[in-house]
Amino acid sequence: MKHRIVFRGEESSVSWDILHVYPKQEELTIQMTGEDSEHEFSVTFNQYDAFIRNFARVHESLYGEVVFEQGVIRLRLRYDRLGRVFISWSDGQTSHQFRSDQSYLSEALAQLGVY
Repeated sequence: MKHRIVFRGEESSVSWDILHVYPKQEELTIQMTGEDSEHEFSVTFNQYDAFIRNFARVHESLYGEVVFEQGVIRLRLRYDRLGRVFISWSDGQTSHQFRSDQSYLSEALAQLGVY
């Protein structure tokens, strides 16, 4: 069973599907999917938890940015003080950018289990 986290914007989105959880290795396998792109990567529990904590902190303050990087994967969420969010992501071959807002990303935090 997959668990999906969607970073949704006004006209686009990128999603993370947690494909496997390896408790002994303390690692997750995630598939990132966005406009005509799919890429799998592994991340430790500590890296994943650090991203979630940083994401929640920036989301609550409505200002700043949170960046997740693992190998060629990069996801950046940049908040301005007005609740607007600019999402950029790359899988090493393609990169995309789109607008979102705090309300859409509250859904992603809920899917991560923060709310």
